[in-house]
Amino acid sequence: MENRELRITAKNERETAISKLLEDKICCCAPYGVKVVSTVDNFNEKYDFAVRMEGDSIVFDCPVYSFAKEAIERYFAEGECGREVTYTTDRVYYSDFGACGDGVAEDFEAMYNAHKAVNEYRRHKVCADSGAKYYIEKTGERSIEIATDVDFGDAEIIIDDRFILDTDETKSERLNWIYTFIEDYNVSYSLKNDPLEILKRINEAGGIKTTDDYIPLNLGFDALIIPVNSARYMYKRGTVQGSMGKGKPQQEIIIVRADNSVDKSTSPLFDFDSVDSIRVYRVDTKPITIRGGVFRTIATRANMQTNYVGRGMRILRSNVTIDGLTHVVDNQPKGEHLTTTEEMRKAGAGLIYNSVGGPNYSAFISPAFMTNLLVKNSKFSAKVHYNQGSYDIGGNFANSLVFDNCTQFNMFDENGKFEVLGETYWGIMGTNYCKNIEYRNSTLSRLDAHAGVYNITVKNSVVGTICAVGGGKLLVEDTELYSDTVVRHRRDYGSFWKGDIEVKNTVLHLHEKCESMFVSSGKVHNVDYGYDSVLPTSIKVDNMTYTGAVNMKHPRLARFVFDDSFFDGSPIYNNYKPVGKTTVINNSFKFEDE
Repeated sequence: MENRELRITAKNERETAISKLLEDKICCCAPYGVKVVSTVDNFNEKYDFAVRMEGDSIVFDCPVYSFAKEAIERYFAEGECGREVTYTTDRVYYSDFGACGDGVAEDFEAMYNAHKAVNEYRRHKVCADSGAKYYIEKTGERSIEIATDVDFGDAEIIIDDRFILDTDETKSERLNWIYTFIEDYNVSYSLKNDPLEILKRINEAGGIKTTDDYIPLNLGFDALIIPVNSARYMYKRGTVQGSMGKGKPQQEIIIVRADNSVDKSTSPLFDFDSVDSIRVYRVDTKPITIRGGVFRTIATRANMQTNYVGRGMRILRSNVTIDGLTHVVDNQPKGEHLTTTEEMRKAGAGLIYNSVGGPNYSAFISPAFMTNLLVKNSKFSAKVHYNQGSYDIGGNFANSLVFDNCTQFNMFDENGKFEVLGETYWGIMGTNYCKNIEYRNSTLSRLDAHAGVYNITVKNSVVGTICAVGGGKLLVEDTELYSDTVVRHRRDYGSFWKGDIEVKNTVLHLHEKCESMFVSSGKVHNVDYGYDSVLPTSIKVDNMTYTGAVNMKHPRLARFVFDDSFFDGSPIYNNYKPVGKTTVINNSFKFEDE
């Protein structure tokens, strides 16, 4: 074959970069022309790097630049130029889609496009470039959608919220989530007209009962369902005015298997006498894993009053693992407190708010309408609280939320003293309508389960306050608590627990000069919560230790643990008239004064 003039066709910056990778190899291709095709528009499931003949030209098809160097080296090492081959890779990088990663230039568009490209076929992992600092500010109403594995590695993702105000001008960004984990199946729907006649079958069977083993859905797949009975309102919050004080129609999550059997760890807390609608979410069977990444939120200083800021991760798919993530919050104005903690306690105040207005943030990790989230080896930041609670970990209508070996930055001050709720920071976690929450091997300042949790496990952990209303088994084992009570059954929700409490090998470090109770309960006057304030069925205590400055003869401490007669409506409970009686089993109990 006679020699021809060598030509490399490159139409854009990526193709030019790939052409440079070919320069020292081109001598092998002298008889041919060379074309490079690298636009990400060619990205598809069939190939990642391909070499093909096109007339008298060799076409190098390189839609993923990060893979091009490896593939080119391999191509020329394996044989003569002109062979048609296809090499594949299992990953793409944000830089393949134009991310700068310098901590200054806006990278949202590139990151958005990277996930959009791989989500169509859901075969590739998306990776951050090592050492990169990605900057995100303006997102509009869009969210980066995650449907495959992501490896953020050692990269830092800067989320700059300083432009966000409590105005309509920035409302879309304020309410938006930076990342949304999307489901594999587009079968999430609400049954009202009910073409499958599911509601008819359920209501003909008498609704849904707490003892039901089966629910006749006949869907053929595992589903998380949320039945709704709009004739009954529940969780009417006794200390709050407006819509929250009115409560919500009866609803909760239940996992129903493909054979219609009920996952008994998600059995309903209350009977549904009738069901007028059901939301159905198919359980994603393919797990995805998110690794690494330091996410740095530069908080807005706007006074949000009652509005919340999103700008985190909304997890709307099942079977997700988050491993090694770190969330840092900068730029939080602390200001001055209205008064001291001691003065507020003497005055009987419940919460101490920062006198400087600021933002209320929704949780950075926010699972919803899903089951099976494992968060491990991760570190979070408690938020300064202003007008309302402000969490870093949340959950709404989610099942099986497990936090293993997780910590936070600001649980203790520089002197090793616990940062008590109300002094500076809000607690780390708050949920609604969740089931099966677990802390293990973790150091986290709060587990606050509003609106009906079912089953809580805290093992081998260091925790501030455990707040919960709901039922099932509440187990605290091999754990240190920093609070004035082991469990606080929230009085604003009627302080009910339909189940058992067990505490084993646990130390409660009491706040200074506090009046402690083993379990704190109460009820607001003249509030119909939508249910009875039910006592725990049993409380079992095995090797429990109190430490701290406390009057060890205080009746609320001793009577609660050793004698169940306190449930007779004595002043211990201040207007709390619970239903039922609790059996208290105390195997080992002791005091220590630090």
